[in-house]
Amino acid sequence: MEELNKSEPFPREAFDNKLRNKQLSEDKYKEYLVESSKYKTRWDYLKHYNILDTRILIEPIDYLIKLMFKYKVDMLANISMSQCSNAIKYSMVYNDFDIKGDYNLECSDKSIEITQCYWSAKVDSYNEQDNKKNRDSSNNVMNNDYDYFKELFKNQRCHMCNTRFTWKNRPTLDRINNKLCYSRNNVLSCCLYCNTCKANRDVNQMRLMIHLRKYALFKQLPMTLISDDIYKILRRGIAGGLSTVMHRYNVAGQTKINHFEFDKENRWVYSIDSDNVMTHVLQLGFDSQYPNVMSSESHPFIPYTNHKLYMCGQSIERIIDQIRCKQLIYDANRQSEDALVVDKMLLFVAEVRGHIGENYINYYIDFGPILRNIDITINKETIGQFMYNHLVGPQLPHDNVERKLTNLVDTNNELMSFNNYYLWLLIDQFHFIIDEIVSVTTFTEHDNFNSFVKEFMNMRQQAKDAKNEGLGQFCKLILNYAFGGDALNSEKYSNTRLLSANNTFIQHMMSEFIHSTELNDDLYAVQVDKENSRCNTCLHVAYFVLDSAKFWYVNFIYNFMNKAYDMSRMHFVQGDTDSLT
Repeated sequence: MEELNKSEPFPREAFDNKLRNKQLSEDKYKEYLVESSKYKTRWDYLKHYNILDTRILIEPIDYLIKLMFKYKVDMLANISMSQCSNAIKYSMVYNDFDIKGDYNLECSDKSIEITQCYWSAKVDSYNEQDNKKNRDSSNNVMNNDYDYFKELFKNQRCHMCNTRFTWKNRPTLDRINNKLCYSRNNVLSCCLYCNTCKANRDVNQMRLMIHLRKYALFKQLPMTLISDDIYKILRRGIAGGLSTVMHRYNVAGQTKINHFEFDKENRWVYSIDSDNVMTHVLQLGFDSQYPNVMSSESHPFIPYTNHKLYMCGQSIERIIDQIRCKQLIYDANRQSEDALVVDKMLLFVAEVRGHIGENYINYYIDFGPILRNIDITINKETIGQFMYNHLVGPQLPHDNVERKLTNLVDTNNELMSFNNYYLWLLIDQFHFIIDEIVSVTTFTEHDNFNSFVKEFMNMRQQAKDAKNEGLGQFCKLILNYAFGGDALNSEKYSNTRLLSANNTFIQHMMSEFIHSTELNDDLYAVQVDKENSRCNTCLHVAYFVLDSAKFWYVNFIYNFMNKAYDMSRMHFVQGDTDSLT
């Protein structure tokens, strides 16, 4: 404390870092002298310095809170960066939402004219409901009210969503006061969907939820999946982000630029060295593929759907009929530039087994265009002597089976799923032959994430112009993490229950039991597997982002890099989602 109570500043030697053998620069020490002169003692300066340390943590948190408040994101419900970024993304696509707006889709169906039988069935149903709840049904609507309600349903609309009544959107009666019966003065016309959703809940709250759903349907925005089959296809098909190394060994002045050739007759692959020797390693950084594909910006390198990569909206159906599947996969309009034609097209995910013809192998052999996860045996015969020694030396895992993202020229005799853009590119440019079609799952299309990507791209650019590297990096993280929230799911998370010793013993014999931990004599924390799980996120959006990013990467390599540069003078060494070597 005697040293800290001194008024003179610390000598420069006090800042020496003997562990790292570093010293404080002269300029930094002069800055310290100017700052320390503002305080009476060393102790006062240290208190100020410690406050600065906390500000480094507090100020970014305060900025994050203000940013989330701007986009009306609940940080208690969204605790990770990916969840917050994802919430901002969806918040912005609902910017134009108006609770009083009309988001009903145009319908050419005639207004409904109910029959006497239809009305009689309704009356019987209302009486049965009231009798079950012991409500006085003496003033209930009756069969004699048929003419009145026939005209009512024909000319009026649903009081919740303002939709016309048709035979596809059938009417029913919603009670104003749920404690009273179905009398004429206690009912309003309501469509069946709205009546089911509203039930006994708050009218205003449910009207908001119904209008939000209408808005999502009107704008073709993503909704959570309701089909187990579609969920399983997408969950199996998510292949992770891009990260691939094509040339691990690179020594300047020594490593020769090479390429591969396939000998079809002898079934050999030859590595052929050129006369060019590597001299430099150049790494290029660019914006991540994820916000690029989410933006749905037009680009001449995109040959499909009017040069735009649309994002998927709601899932429609899973098709197994072979004729319909082929019509979608080989759609003649896929390269159309007519906006009216493109607006009517559907996006899809196809489950197929296939390969690329051997006659074209030498065109794509240096970078297999099919990027998918497969099981690989990590042994010398499979990965080669060089990579095997690289694992054995540092005692890394080897001689086992691991699942890795790999460059392929076929589907490895497995069923694999692809989104429409990736599959079209494989068919049109790489002569991909489909041997088997299992299913095609269709989705609506939209480009409503564009405003989110543009806003944070502009914010990042402004931060870079202002030399604010922290804000620029933060905006990049928001853009990169925005798709991650859609990939989250609860299926891998177990439940933990607090049980007594007797109940814990019983739980040990159950099939869903995982593990138990004793907390005290009669209290255990028991971990059990969930019987059911829900997908509360738009998993299909994450799938499309990842697959469209792979489409972009393969497209970039073959339609730009290989054409713009002499590949006999350079190697494609390594690539991931936001850099290239």
